[in-house]
Amino acid sequence: NEGDNSPRVLLSVFGRIYDVTAGSRFYGPNGRYHMFAGRDVTYALGTGCKTEECLERSAEELQEKELEEAKRWLSFFQLHDQYAY
Repeated sequence: NEGDNSPRVLLSVFGRIYDVTAGSRFYGPNGRYHMFAGRDVTYALGTGCKTEECLERSAEELQEKELEEAKRWLSFFQLHDQYAY
């Protein structure tokens, strides 16, 4: 937030950064997916895994089926009317 008084919640899918602040109840400090904030979560979304190990893995490691799931999530974020790219 360097110099910004209104904290934002950001995450990345396939390297594309999305502002998911509007979904703070999900991605904010007390949200179910708080561990996604500030990370590229492509691997985690593709596999459905939320562990620290999965959050550190690369999309390049995804199998074809997992890659398709990650692309579905990319579409979700891209088309979401409250999550800015």
